[in-house]
Amino acid sequence: MSSLRLIGLTSIRIGAIGGAKAMGTTLVTINAIVPDSAHLIFETPGVTDLFVEDEDLPDIQIIGPAKRTIEFATRDMATGILIQAFGGSASGTAWSASTSGAIVAKERCIEAKSKAFGGKYFKIEIPRANVRNGGDLRFAKTESGQISWICDVLFPATTPQTAPMVITSI
Repeated sequence: MSSLRLIGLTSIRIGAIGGAKAMGTTLVTINAIVPDSAHLIFETPGVTDLFVEDEDLPDIQIIGPAKRTIEFATRDMATGILIQAFGGSASGTAWSASTSGAIVAKERCIEAKSKAFGGKYFKIEIPRANVRNGGDLRFAKTESGQISWICDVLFPATTPQTAPMVITSI
């Protein structure tokens, strides 16, 4: 029986993509991750069936691409996190939204580390992802505001070619 398990999250770090669109080295840790919000999703590839005359089963199947996404949410509302998520600028402890008014997707690199199980943990490195953010900044008695992160894995444009995602058990 395998002793490797993906249980829980220790940290998520995000930052600018490195030179030649490789994994960056200056990453910011995102704290206060909302419990059970982190997901690494591998979508099932689509299939196109090609048939020949008078046959019920396909003659050929063409397997399509499958999207990979990492999603999570944070309760961290620090100005640096607001800038990472929504752009804009900060002056001291005050965050100001971008004057362009638009929140745009941006390319970032991502590193996630799981909690240890049996002395082993996983480190997931994504050198290039398209990051989209949203916010539900509640003023409620029983819930706090959250910033959601949806990060679509992109193929790195490096030479020589590097993997779009590396999952290492340590």
